[in-house]
Formats: sequence, structure tokens, C-alpha cells
Amino acid sequence: MKIVDLKNIASLLLLALLSTFVSCGDDDDNGASPGLVATWSASSVLLNDFDVTMPTYENFTITFRSDGTYITSGGTPVFTDQGGFWSITSETGSQINITLDDIAASVSFTDDLSTAVLNFTANGKAIGARTSGLEGNYVINLQKKQ
Repeated sequence: MKIVDLKNIASLLLLALLSTFVSCGDDDDNGASPGLVATWSASSVLLNDFDVTMPTYENFTITFRSDGTYITSGGTPVFTDQGGFWSITSETGSQINITLDDIAASVSFTDDLSTAVLNFTANGKAIGARTSGLEGNYVINLQKKQ
């Protein structure tokens, strides 16, 4: 009977150990959406339904990092070399809702995650360190950089 009990105990311990490994995941991504974590370049930028891509945003990029930070460049003068914090507030299908430095935004992806649309309304709050020229509804069409 002792051998049977030891086998049962060993089986239970093995099951508990396996359950622990299966339930543990890589927590380094801070809950980040794998589709969003990348460097993206703007193919077009609309501000209040007006195309403002040229010359202000023709070289605009935004990099979402898995640690919950982002950095922008090439968005003279509003987003040049700015950075801040982002987090996911909800996720539904191909759209995620995020915050960019306390500003609510949404990101919609194509099926292959190669393009996305970033949409937010800025009301003068700082995104990164800049506020001037930021007010309005932004629709930024993004392409994932390879």
C-alpha cells in the first residue's frame, strides 16, 4: 500500500508542478498587444478631417514598446522626438483601446497586422512633452516597419 500511496503522491506533485508551469507566462510584455508592439510609420495623418501629412508628418514614426512606453519622431513640430507611456484599456477583435499619456485612443488593425489606424482626440493635454498644435481629432494611418 505504501508504494501505491507514493505513486499517487508523486502523480499529484507532478500534476501540480505541470499546472504551475502552464499557468505561468512571460510577463515581460506588460499586457501589451503583440500586434501593436512595433515601429510604425504614418502613411497619412488627418487632423479634424484635413490631410496634414505633408510636410508635418511625412517622416512620422511611433514605436510602441512592450514595457508600456512609446517614442515618436519625425512629426515636426508636434511629435518630434517625444515619448511617454501607453497602456491597453480594452481589446475587442481587431481593435484595441489604449491610453497615450492619459489620452484615450483606439487602434484598429488589418487582418495581417501590417497596417493600423490610430485615432484619438487631443484637447490640449500633453502627449509626451508637447501641447502646442495638438488639439483636435487625429486619424493616423500606420504601416508596420519591417
